Amino acid sequence: MSISPDQITGLIVCGGRGSRMGGVDKGLQNFNDMPLALHALLRLSPQVGPVLINANRNLAAYESFGVPVWPDPMADFQGPLAGWLAGIERSETAYLVVVPCDSPHFPTDLVQRLAEALLREPNSLSRGERELIAATVSRLNDCHFCCTSHSTFAALQLDGGWDLVDSVLSDPATPSVSPKLRALLGIAVKVQQSGKSVTETDIDAARIAGASDVEIHDAVLIAAAFCMFNRYVDGL
Repeated sequence: MSISPDQITGLIVCGGRGSRMGGVDKGLQNFNDMPLALHALLRLSPQVGPVLINANRNLAAYESFGVPVWPDPMADFQGPLAGWLAGIERSETAYLVVVPCDSPHFPTDLVQRLAEALLREPNSLSRGERELIAATVSRLNDCHFCCTSHSTFAALQLDGGWDLVDSVLSDPATPSVSPKLRALLGIAVKVQQSGKSVTETDIDAARIAGASDVEIHDAVLIAAAFCMFNRYVDGL
């Protein structure tokens, strides 16, 4: 699966206190004769679809850049995660990529590299295992297109082929897979229900089964991303 830029919203976070810079509004500080936030906007815009700015001060100045500006949904500068929340609440695409306003030289192919890494880059989880997690979540979300396509990708890349994929789709707790993958699928199933459903017991069980923290993180990320992607596909 390749992810179209139109499916990705870009968020530039400019809402901090600027404490390390004497309290100035960082996004509006000039770098090479241009505000830092504008550097970020010009670099991010070709990589994504819609672009949003998160800011809590000088909103009119940011609005002059020509994109929507949204403050934190909570008061008193709660930190960058509050800015992310503003983006999540306002984004209407399947994916959201976040960049800080004070990193004017982030890669011009940053978003493409992140999208590829989500499912394609080498990882201690094989491509087939990652595709299987995506297919499992898509099945639970009743997204026929995503379930069918990613089941096919998984079947082509896993030794057990369609027999293994069908077994997992019927029962993610199947003994047909390794204890590690079974534990990660269990976490993905809970993420599909609600991120809050994942408990310390689930995490500990995955670690005992041999999963690294990176693998646990990736299982959660794939599950969460495909919950968004399934809804996007079915909403078209």
